[in-house]
Amino acid sequence: MSDTEAANIFKLDFIEAAIDFDTALTFVRAAKRYVASQVSLCNGPETYNPLSSEGMERWQTATESRSRDAEDTMLGIVSGTFPGGYTLNLSDPRGYCVHIVRPDGRHNTWGGASHGWGIEL
Repeated sequence: MSDTEAANIFKLDFIEAAIDFDTALTFVRAAKRYVASQVSLCNGPETYNPLSSEGMERWQTATESRSRDAEDTMLGIVSGTFPGGYTLNLSDPRGYCVHIVRPDGRHNTWGGASHGWGIEL
């Protein structure tokens, strides 16, 4: 799905929060970076030399840094743009990796209200 399509779906999913398109696009792009870094951390590096731990440490540090930067961006949007009561919930990269817990309890996953609304990317 393109970033524009995902941002439009995001805006519709949270229409009550009145998110503008640029904010939705920023959130979606950060969410995609976060998911990619989580999948990468889960799978490990594509190439790995077991005799060189330095390369592995460098890869892991860079990947974790990208993940934290994306998480900070998403958290800033949820806490700074959404009305009170919304929280960010990050989980396993095999399903919806990024969720927003809604104050009204609506959800779209088997995790229920406490798991939140999975963000379609």
